[in-house]
Amino acid sequence: MEAPPLRASAPISAALCARKMEYLEPTKNSTIRLLILVVVVVMIGPALNYLWSIYSSWTDTLPLCDSIIWLERGIYFIGLAFILLSIWWLKTPYLVFKYKQFPYPGTTVYKRTKIRKGKTAYLCAFVFTIYGLIIAGSGIAIVYGFELVKDSGVQECT
Repeated sequence: MEAPPLRASAPISAALCARKMEYLEPTKNSTIRLLILVVVVVMIGPALNYLWSIYSSWTDTLPLCDSIIWLERGIYFIGLAFILLSIWWLKTPYLVFKYKQFPYPGTTVYKRTKIRKGKTAYLCAFVFTIYGLIIAGSGIAIVYGFELVKDSGVQECT
């Protein structure tokens, strides 16, 4: 006895069922490491705000020309930090394209995460690339914007 003929949608559903879903499982160490990273990042914001207030109050006690020089150095430091952050951020799309999956192998995850492959992984990499370029552009804009203000002749120091 022959098997009944397959419906037209059977090969498509069979192909979808044959594709096994893969997940990236968290480990205890990776979960602890990720929580520590989150706590440190949350603490950095108020710490930088406090340090900037100390720095700016100190530069206010200096003569005007000296305070402008120190303010310029502080702004350059912030711009450089943004550019370095963007380089770290752009590592993710590079690894997604290299391994053709998101999250890439070795990624620290907090909970069980579905591994995306193909176009979905490339879309995630594209979004990370856009964010990285926005961060880099912000750093460049901070430095370049200050250079425009400095070169506009608002304050002449001799």
